[in-house]
Amino acid sequence: MAYFVPVTGAPRTPVAAWVILPPPAPTGFPLRVDFLITLGKPVIVSKIKINITAELNKELKGKLDKKIELTKGEVFNLEGFEDSKKNIAGVLIDAGYFHTEVTGKVNILLSENSAEVFFEINPGTICFFAEVEIRGNVTIKEKTIRQEIQFAKGE
Repeated sequence: MAYFVPVTGAPRTPVAAWVILPPPAPTGFPLRVDFLITLGKPVIVSKIKINITAELNKELKGKLDKKIELTKGEVFNLEGFEDSKKNIAGVLIDAGYFHTEVTGKVNILLSENSAEVFFEINPGTICFFAEVEIRGNVTIKEKTIRQEIQFAKGE
């Protein structure tokens, strides 16, 4: 029997299996299965394309680029792709874009053993803090509470 299994960087790695049967024995006898795995050619990242649906400043774009865990010319890794999307969203959320959506797709070209990676980034609108209202407090001075707040209106 032969089939293919996904292996990081080599999506069509052939696997062959042989079942070795012992001489006839009672039910429940041990069974030995030998596997031969031949690692195929790795899939190399040939392109990384980022599409951002809104205008972001240069510094923030630079931070996004640094959060991509894939590198052109290196072996494609699905975990790195998924982590990159989470990392990008985290940077944007930290910058005030709380409604960020990061999606992506990968085109694997088996004939060329290459992967084209695409990220689609929709940061949404930036959010700002409004004036803080303190209500219901009767024991602590408002000034003391405001000193503990670590943000200000407009941030």
